[in-house]
Amino acid sequence: MSTTLPRPRASKTPACPACRASLTRRLEPSQVVRHSRPRTATRRVRQRFRCRACATTFRATTGTVYARLRASQEDFDRAIALATEGMSQAAVGRVLGRSPSTISRWIANAAKHAERFTETRVHDVPTREVQIDELRTSTILQATPTWVHTSVAVESRLWLGLRVGTRAFRHVKAHLNELQSRLDLAPGPLLIVSDGYAYTGKGLKAIFRSACVHVEVIKRFENGKIVRSNSRVVQGAPWRAKEILHKSLSSRVFNTSFVERLNLTIRRSIAALNRKTNALCRTPETLARRLELLRVYYNFVREHASLGRRVTPAMEAGLVKRRLTLRQVFMSRVPELPPTCGRSR
Repeated sequence: MSTTLPRPRASKTPACPACRASLTRRLEPSQVVRHSRPRTATRRVRQRFRCRACATTFRATTGTVYARLRASQEDFDRAIALATEGMSQAAVGRVLGRSPSTISRWIANAAKHAERFTETRVHDVPTREVQIDELRTSTILQATPTWVHTSVAVESRLWLGLRVGTRAFRHVKAHLNELQSRLDLAPGPLLIVSDGYAYTGKGLKAIFRSACVHVEVIKRFENGKIVRSNSRVVQGAPWRAKEILHKSLSSRVFNTSFVERLNLTIRRSIAALNRKTNALCRTPETLARRLELLRVYYNFVREHASLGRRVTPAMEAGLVKRRLTLRQVFMSRVPELPPTCGRSR
């Protein structure tokens, strides 16, 4: 008589942050066991685990944004959500009863994690049409204007590239290098539409070469309104640009409307970028942290109405299968970036 063994229950223990032994728990008994339940300074009980493979003890939040967090995870998530929906740090602090310096520290930690999350998740994006634009702003400690370089995949509305700096060629080139690292260029030439800024065309020729067709859209303004818009192909074959445009499901003419709509969303989502605001960022680095956090929120958490379904840009691009929450983003363990990665000013 054969005896059927009961099916083992799925383990709820987290993976060990120091090694990958716990990833084999489906093949053998789990190497991660419960260790202790010490109390914190606020009298809260925190479960600790121990890895039998490397003898490391850790919490479920070790290696995440919530590590050594003295507040509740709900307050942390609420503060980040309010900050990415247009509220200033002072306003978020008043709502949650926290100091603005505490909110600033939370945003800095979350932005560092968001940058690593983007580096590991946003790559090999399938798209045939990209739009590039710049957004002008200012900071308290910098006399010259600060520029935010952005790029978006038209089909999925995915926010691809981000660079905070000046309009110098090195910042344009750094933005285009990041854009190239995010894309899947195997299907064929890529249509890139931008304004008439000369350094953009120079950077595309140096980085993308024959892998893209570059179209510039020149707009003429009178009394603050667009009265004429002309387009010209400055790199690649004109027939190739028209072929890609004909197959596009989003654009009927060469335009930069999608990236301009993204820039409007950015301005409305960060208090420091609102016009006539009293919540300016002190440095470009501080602004870059806010933008990195907003990019993850925009791509993975926030649903996009223009896609026609209740999906996020990351879902439309095939990067994830469902909409993520801030808790899922912050609880994910992502590797540290090497010193050469990230935002060099």
